[in-house]
Amino acid sequence: MSAVPTARQKIIRQQQQQQQQQQQEEGGGGASLLRLLLTSSLRALLLGACLGIPAGFIKSLIAFGIQGEWTALLQASLFGLICFLIFLLLVRVVVRRSSRKRSKTVAVVVLGDIARSPRMMNHSLCLANSGYEVFLVGYVESQLPLHLQQHEKISVTAIPTPWKLPRRPKILYILLAPIAAVSRALALLACMMRGGSKSIVLLQNPPSIPTLLVARLFCWFASDAALVVDWHNYGYTIMQTTGAPRIAILLAKFYEMTLGCLADGHFCVSEAMKKDLASRWRIPEAAVLYDRPPSHFRKRTEVEKFELFKRLEVDGVLKLSDFYHSAVEAPKPKARANRPALVVSSTSWTPDEDFGMFLTALKELDMMLRSTSSLGGDEGSRVCVVITGKGPLKEKFEQEISSTGFARVSVKTAWLACEDYPKLLGSADLGICLHYSSSGLDLPMKVVDMFGCNLPVLAKRYDCIDELVADGKHGYLFDDSRELAQQMFRLLCGFPGDQEKLDAMRESIQSAHCTRWEDEWKERASGVFSHHVSS
Repeated sequence: MSAVPTARQKIIRQQQQQQQQQQQEEGGGGASLLRLLLTSSLRALLLGACLGIPAGFIKSLIAFGIQGEWTALLQASLFGLICFLIFLLLVRVVVRRSSRKRSKTVAVVVLGDIARSPRMMNHSLCLANSGYEVFLVGYVESQLPLHLQQHEKISVTAIPTPWKLPRRPKILYILLAPIAAVSRALALLACMMRGGSKSIVLLQNPPSIPTLLVARLFCWFASDAALVVDWHNYGYTIMQTTGAPRIAILLAKFYEMTLGCLADGHFCVSEAMKKDLASRWRIPEAAVLYDRPPSHFRKRTEVEKFELFKRLEVDGVLKLSDFYHSAVEAPKPKARANRPALVVSSTSWTPDEDFGMFLTALKELDMMLRSTSSLGGDEGSRVCVVITGKGPLKEKFEQEISSTGFARVSVKTAWLACEDYPKLLGSADLGICLHYSSSGLDLPMKVVDMFGCNLPVLAKRYDCIDELVADGKHGYLFDDSRELAQQMFRLLCGFPGDQEKLDAMRESIQSAHCTRWEDEWKERASGVFSHHVSS
């Protein structure tokens, strides 16, 4: 008797389930139609806002350029601002309805070539290895390291390369500059939106314009993310080195200080910058996160050096026979007893590094080496200088080098793959750093990488460089070209036989700079990210 009711209950339950499924399908059709209508309407409004910004700017700026009407320029600015705010409000609605916030998702934003931003790449790797899903946003102008490309938790989003503005005629530049700035900001915002909401946005500063504004608005309107700024330097101080108008520098400073204070977390690269942020910028909570070399920056073996030099010879950077015996003379890589000293420097070829001073110092060094026989022999160069990097002033320096006749010094420029740069530092005998800080508060990462390879460094003296380089222990600090030439001669005049001073510096570096980036990040940065994820 009990089996019959059970069978009936099953039949009744199946009928009820079928009725519910039919009701859901009928209601779902209406909901899908309504969702489609809403989505289409939002897209139309977004398109209108995007088209309205350049249209309003063009119309009003043409009136300003032709008639000089300042009211037209003001109208253009207000119209663009209103459209941009409407655009962000709509983005807020769309993003929040289309995606849910994930607890451990970080956008790492670099408004520059990612491959030339090693600190942010190191951040990304540590975050990914700690279980965060990382969206790395920036320009991809150079090949990225393989370990970054192949990491399963790192997604790279390339910002479209901005178009170059014509400097002449001036009226055309005035008309196009605002449009270019708005388009760059929108491109950055669109790239940050990919992958849905984020829990944290980690932003490199500088550049400050437009990244601070775009990132802050993205966190407020589109993602409810915490904004963490990594202060490498100040953007307005870099503008001071370019000869920008004073009013532009003052506006950039006000913009940077105002928006910088609105961030939820802060890193900086030196104790001097931490004190400055606390006293002048009212940011007392900045965490000092020193640059440290990753584990792949290390001293190289003779076999590794030999393989690297073979590749550099193919690229015309140096001659393998100057450094090693041929395979006929020695089956295993064997360094020549009279090999030249390998001196390396890296640069982005910008005005904050005076390579004219370096060239003058090399000329003086060449004269000193010619006047003495300490290095022995007359054939080939005795100091081989390799300068890595690319940038706007590289071509000018190469022209000056080609017109200079050296006898004991050779100078070559190169652009190396990411994997070969630490190998070059690990194969060198002396490093040169010409960086001087526009703010007097940042520390050059290239010196950190050189110390990771136990490489003594000659560095340009400025206010806080002694936080990194102990003068006379890890290298020397110099003020001018003559002092640099004398320091190079003092360390290299007996090379390779006499390396007593270099060896003492290598021992000091090894004992003082043994901390690696991974350990520094776990100690000082990991807690900042976990705090913003859990809060």
